[in-house]
Amino acid sequence: MLSRIVKFGIEQLGLDWEFPFNNFKYPPESKGRDRVITELEYDMLLGDLPPLVASAAALSYETAMRRGEVSRIAKGHIEFESNRLYIPESKNGHSRYVPLNTKAIEILKRRLKVMDDNALLYNVNAESLSKAFRRSCKRLGIEGLSFHSLRHSAITRYARRGLSVNQLKVISGHRSTEMLERYTHLGINDVVTLMD
Repeated sequence: MLSRIVKFGIEQLGLDWEFPFNNFKYPPESKGRDRVITELEYDMLLGDLPPLVASAAALSYETAMRRGEVSRIAKGHIEFESNRLYIPESKNGHSRYVPLNTKAIEILKRRLKVMDDNALLYNVNAESLSKAFRRSCKRLGIEGLSFHSLRHSAITRYARRGLSVNQLKVISGHRSTEMLERYTHLGINDVVTLMD
């Protein structure tokens, strides 16, 4: 980032300077997350997490919602008659609708029964969800997972069922196929079963 700013400044100001980052070795590109939660790990975590966090985790696992989206759900955002949930503003700054499967609807209905009179279904900030999830993983000896892994796992699970790229984009809210590909962790066995 700093090298881009300096380069831009040198070019825009027309300075006759030697670019100071010529011999700089950039760190290797970080490896994207590719860890998908197993059914056993999922069941173990739901049994260990506090009820509110377990409900949020289960909803993320069913809908591929981000933790920040889950933590800001208001009662008025849920449209049971249309099987969808309205997100006024997602990470990319756009609003979107999240399709709700049967399990997601059950999770939301259970949450509505026990929520306080607060306007939000999950009266917790996104970072608290992540911290509780990490603590549970540590207690259970599960490595390499984060709350965000639930989103990767959901998208991968739906891809394994044979949903198209466009259908997956509707679920995930990704606007580009390139970004969606970072969340879809398919192996050879996932493809072979769909070929027959």
